[in-house]
Amino acid sequence: MVRALNRFVGFTSLFSVTVGLLALIGWTFGIAVLKSVIPGQVIIKPNAAVCLVLIGLSLWLLRKKDDRPFPHLKKLGGQLLAAIVALVGLLSLTEHIFGWDLGIDQLLFLDENPWEAFGSVRPGLIAPITALDFLLLGLALILQDWTIGLRARRYWPAQFLAFLAGVGAIVGLLDFVLGTHTSYTHIALQAAVTLLLLSCGLVSARTEGGLAALLTSSSVGGALTRQLLPAAVIIPLVIGTLAWTTYAAGLYSEWGSGALMTVAMIVLLGSLTVWNGYIIDRSDSERRKAEGSLRRREEELREAQRLARVGNWWWDPKTGNVTWSEGLYRIAGDDPKLPPPGYKEQSRFYTPESFVRLEAAVEKAIQTGTPYELELEMVRADGAIRSVTSRGEAERVT
Repeated sequence: MVRALNRFVGFTSLFSVTVGLLALIGWTFGIAVLKSVIPGQVIIKPNAAVCLVLIGLSLWLLRKKDDRPFPHLKKLGGQLLAAIVALVGLLSLTEHIFGWDLGIDQLLFLDENPWEAFGSVRPGLIAPITALDFLLLGLALILQDWTIGLRARRYWPAQFLAFLAGVGAIVGLLDFVLGTHTSYTHIALQAAVTLLLLSCGLVSARTEGGLAALLTSSSVGGALTRQLLPAAVIIPLVIGTLAWTTYAAGLYSEWGSGALMTVAMIVLLGSLTVWNGYIIDRSDSERRKAEGSLRRREEELREAQRLARVGNWWWDPKTGNVTWSEGLYRIAGDDPKLPPPGYKEQSRFYTPESFVRLEAAVEKAIQTGTPYELELEMVRADGAIRSVTSRGEAERVT
């Protein structure tokens, strides 16, 4: 799942760059279909096209944390491109809010054709919702690796900003689908789709935390999120579109369309919830069976170690975590309810000469992978000394 999300983020960045470049080609050579994929609809503005190229490149550079080679250079370049996009979005919003003309609307292409201003206050000026999305996405890319700690939990502001940008993109898509053509939400179709993909790509870019971590989790919550999240976005869009279409065609009254939409939403979301409930219940049942089988095997192992008078231990040099089996506690004469001693603390269970030999063998196994077998003297918790055979090997994790 992590690999799939990484591929999706890479595809999103390339898609954004491609849409922006095609729009710029359309403006350069006067190709109408590259400005608006559907004739008669609002066109993508030059500033928006440039921002899509820049934000796509930024996402490509920042899509992996500590990416090699030149990680610092890539991060700086990606954040610089994101800052430019955020600045364009902020200046465009300022023009809309205060009615200013800062001159950024026609820096690239000067065109006074009234058709180019369709869906805008004036030629070249991007819609407020597009400008807001560029501001949010630019800030999200800049803050992509920044987290906030609150009550022993970590939160990712970038994912929250990307979510808000996704909401704005959905509003733009609804404007297109429902044909309301509100001046503040009427944006080019390819821009709305690309902004929605970018918001999803940004949410998915860091799988170590936030929503992306939940999406890649093997837990019940992760499975439920993967099942319900796409439907939660698609189903309301489809039902809302059908309800509006039937109302616009005169097939239903306003009340009838609203009732139809409500009933359809309840039926579909209710069915989806029950279906996912069955899936999760089946997965949970399989998990319980696997846990029961694992417990039986652990009991069999403990009994086998008791009868054979053997035990085992495991140590992770990176984290320092140590685990002891019940059989090893029994051999050492220690209480199994106590936490296992750390690697260095185990010296109290051996004579000094034996622990020096054990340390040397363990170090050699870690460095070269050579297994060892030693005859050692163990000092039990009651002070008795017992001869034991210690065998070990390094476990390589790829």
